Amino acid sequence: MAEVQTWNNRFTSDKSGSGTGAERERVLKMLASGHDAFLELKGNLEEGTKFYNDLTPILVRLQQKVSDFSFARQTEKEDLMRQMQQNIVSGAGSGSGGSSGGSSVSSPPPRPPPPRTQVEPPIPPPRTQQSLQG
Repeated sequence: MAEVQTWNNRFTSDKSGSGTGAERERVLKMLASGHDAFLELKGNLEEGTKFYNDLTPILVRLQQKVSDFSFARQTEKEDLMRQMQQNIVSGAGSGSGGSSGGSSVSSPPPRPPPPRTQVEPPIPPPRTQQSLQG
């Protein structure tokens, strides 16, 4: 038991007597704060990974919908262009000559005039009792 007390006394004197004990405490606190920061960053990283893993299938579905929509509009455009060309060709074939094909296309109707802005007359000032009697 005496030997344990001797070692304990020696340890406490080394710990409090010199600057190495304070230095040791500072390093231990720094390690503890580093460990806490690591755990926080690890948790944030796991949360971010889960978020992006959940987001990926949603974005893939959205991308597919956008691609389908774009393809449908492209197909619709091609069909409309084909119809317009057929209308132009069929209209030019029934015309008087081959070079006057552009004249069969009618011009758009004239634009209507811009709407008139009606200015309301100003509101007259309120009548006073004196102007009503006169």
